[in-house]
Amino acid sequence: MASHPGHQNRLQSFNNVAFVLIVLAIIVVLLRGNSPPSGIGDAVIPSAIDTSAFDGSYQLVENESFLDQRRIIAINDCLIAQQLAARGLPDPKLLMQNAYSRSMLADSVESCADFVIRSGVIRAGRLLRWELSLTKASITDGKLVGTAIEHEDIHDPGDCQQVGVVLELEGERLKFGASEVGTEPHEFVVLQRLPR
Repeated sequence: MASHPGHQNRLQSFNNVAFVLIVLAIIVVLLRGNSPPSGIGDAVIPSAIDTSAFDGSYQLVENESFLDQRRIIAINDCLIAQQLAARGLPDPKLLMQNAYSRSMLADSVESCADFVIRSGVIRAGRLLRWELSLTKASITDGKLVGTAIEHEDIHDPGDCQQVGVVLELEGERLKFGASEVGTEPHEFVVLQRLPR
C-alpha cells in the first residue's frame, strides 16, 4: 500500500529536525575546551583504595548492557511497525520518544567508552570524560562495594557528588553499577577486560 505524500513529507521533516539536533549537539561537544583536568596527578581526586585486582582497560559488552533502555526501544519499534501496517504512518509522539530513547542509549554507550580502572579511580567516556574516585570500599571474592566521589566531567572539577559503586569481576568480565549512596544499582553494565 503506498503512503500518502503528506505523510512522507512529515516523516522527512521529522528526520531533518532530528539530524539538525544531532549536528548541533556534536558542534557543542567539539567546541568544549580540551584543557587537562584539575587535581594532583592524573585524577581529579586521587584515591587511596587498592583496586589492583580490577585495574585495567575495559570494553563495553553492548548487547548485555543498558537492557532497560534496549527493551523500551524494542517495544517502541514494535508499536511503530504495527502503526505503519495499520495506517501507514506512526504516531509522531511515539517517533520522537523512540528517537530520544535511541539518543539516550547512544549517550549511555558512549559514556562507557575508554573505560579504565587504575589505583582506585574509574574513568570513562570520550566526548564527556567522567571519573569516580573511590573513598571507601570493601572487597570480597572479586566483588567491590564502596563509595566514590563522582565528577560527571573531569574538566569541571567543582561539580561532584558522592555515589555508591559496585564492581564484580568474574574472570575478565566486569559488572559495574553506580547508584545513590546506600542503595543497590538498579542496572549493571557488562565490560570485558582488554589484554594488558
